[in-house]
Amino acid sequence: MVPNSREATLVVVSSPGEIRGEIGPVTVSMPWWQESGPVADVLPGSLALRLLEADPERNDEMGGEVTYLVQFDGPVPSPLVLRPNGHAELLVDHPLRHPWARVGGPTADLDWAKAQVRFDPAREPRQERTWNLSAIWSLPILDEDGGPSIVWLKCVPPFFSHEAAVLNIMADQSVPRIVAREQHRILMADMPGHDGHTATADEEIAMVDSLMDIQVASANRISDLLDAGVPDLRTPRLTDELRELVDRIAPQDTLLGEFVERLPERLQAVDAMGMPDVLVHGDPHGGNCRLGVSPPVWFDWGDSLIGNPLLDVAALHRMSAPTVQHWLDRWGDEVPGSDPHRVWHLLKPVALLRMAWVYQRFCDNIEPAEHVYHTADVKRSLNDVCRTLEVY
Repeated sequence: MVPNSREATLVVVSSPGEIRGEIGPVTVSMPWWQESGPVADVLPGSLALRLLEADPERNDEMGGEVTYLVQFDGPVPSPLVLRPNGHAELLVDHPLRHPWARVGGPTADLDWAKAQVRFDPAREPRQERTWNLSAIWSLPILDEDGGPSIVWLKCVPPFFSHEAAVLNIMADQSVPRIVAREQHRILMADMPGHDGHTATADEEIAMVDSLMDIQVASANRISDLLDAGVPDLRTPRLTDELRELVDRIAPQDTLLGEFVERLPERLQAVDAMGMPDVLVHGDPHGGNCRLGVSPPVWFDWGDSLIGNPLLDVAALHRMSAPTVQHWLDRWGDEVPGSDPHRVWHLLKPVALLRMAWVYQRFCDNIEPAEHVYHTADVKRSLNDVCRTLEVY
């Protein structure tokens, strides 16, 4: 059973940068640590800066006990109690800390966003999420007719900096529309509809069709996407990256070692099928797709890369087998003679190992206190690869 809450301790820092004390633990709705909106519901007016430590109830579903650093200047409302906490070392900077995780960072991001749009002062902006991969705000605005609307402010780390370029280059496809961009900040127009977490079978098919349309359209824009910084994981680079990963984090694993040694042979067989290199979303699940519009809109392109389109199928484990079958069949129609089912058989362990590469890349580029978000994912992905290889 998925936990439905977390027990949070809030270490409070003032906007001048002084530790005021700590609150809690208090029960915060929603188990996912990066969801900062419920933290602000417990302490209205607070801004979550970053995770300090966490002990998950379950490694893959979070919950449990978590400690945040939050920025807050006002009086603490009853029945909350602010207890002494003298841990000034919490404010010592780290070279991998992101701007929104520092004191004053969220306020600066919000002030920039407000200056780009017609802000609605009658409604409050909401910090929806903050963690090592992004900070997300919903910002109330007035549209051209003076009616209420919202825009989305997304702040991203350097290793996701190509996301805005992807949205610009693929702007004629079903992706979010950029309103403004500066440094680590992207301001996006509202996306009507609802997230596809609970998509029906028909909705899943529509999602895959929309994603494939984006993939196909990207095939003649590869140079532009690469020039914009989208990671290149075509065969030569993919081979090198996955071999280096196994050598570094699993040097004693014979099964994985033998797999990466024979990887060039496997990928040569994949390339011989003639499928084009395209823009790969990297994390195509229902939560990253907006339904209720036609075609569905795919967002959250920070994990995107250039490579074989079926590398995206690895992230479809939360979709049904018929949906994956539909995707493979469509690629068979798009590239006659390519045999996508054979390609997927060859690529599945490669795609799963790439997921371990993704999670390890996160850990390599974030400060140690937040490794807890991803280390279990690295181990789980390596185990998935080994289980797949054992049945091949």
